[in-house]
Amino acid sequence: PKSLEEFQAYFDNFLQMNLGNFKFTEEEKKRIARRAEQVSQELQDDYDIFPEEAATLTKTLLYDLFIVCDNSGSMRLGNRVATLSSTLQRVSHWASKLQSDGISVRFLNGDKHDDDGLTTAEEMDDLILGACPQGPTRLGTVVREKVIQRLETKAKEREGWTKPRIIVIITDGAPTSEHRDGLKESILQAKHGPGLGESFGPASTIFLVSQVGKDESATQFLYELLHDDEVCSLVYGGNKPLDDMMDNLSVGDNEKEKECTKVVSN
Repeated sequence: PKSLEEFQAYFDNFLQMNLGNFKFTEEEKKRIARRAEQVSQELQDDYDIFPEEAATLTKTLLYDLFIVCDNSGSMRLGNRVATLSSTLQRVSHWASKLQSDGISVRFLNGDKHDDDGLTTAEEMDDLILGACPQGPTRLGTVVREKVIQRLETKAKEREGWTKPRIIVIITDGAPTSEHRDGLKESILQAKHGPGLGESFGPASTIFLVSQVGKDESATQFLYELLHDDEVCSLVYGGNKPLDDMMDNLSVGDNEKEKECTKVVSN
């Protein structure tokens, strides 16, 4: 799609096929299509991507973007906090083009630093550096309680007049202080369980998981999750830790930002 009319048809088809129980006014759909038309070429130029890839990225205009950040005690190790901050700053650069309401961030431990409407790299950096790493890695519990259940309540109360959510989970370790299958169960519940999945369909949530750091137990946990027969088609993930990806890119900030778009566009 290139023109306003083509993007309107593109989004109408996607909504009908995937998000039929979520409601957008005609004015909202036109505004989203107009924004996609405006930024599509800009995304192609900035990140050297194909038109089809840019079109896929513009679908995030239909979603709210939530990033669940690990601030457990093990994040103190190495440069994990710095890598997390750098990744989110770069995500914010392109997301600001597509997320008019900004990005929402939720932490695994504590509510003090959870925030919404973030649009700048500076806001991201201040937020991450202010969230002191401490506590366990309760991935499934936090994703369920802070993101999924609240979307379910909001969608039901508003009878579908709200946006679905892209949920990006960035963690450095395997779960602690909860069952190992906690995240898997939360994903299955959101996709197919009573409530959100049954009422609004599996596309009401999109899950992406990325690792920061090189903890072997985390690598094994994410491998098991991404290759589990029940959820492998329901969650996306990177092939290598974010810090490896950043360290191995010596071509400059623009290329790093391009790689960071893959965190949410797989």
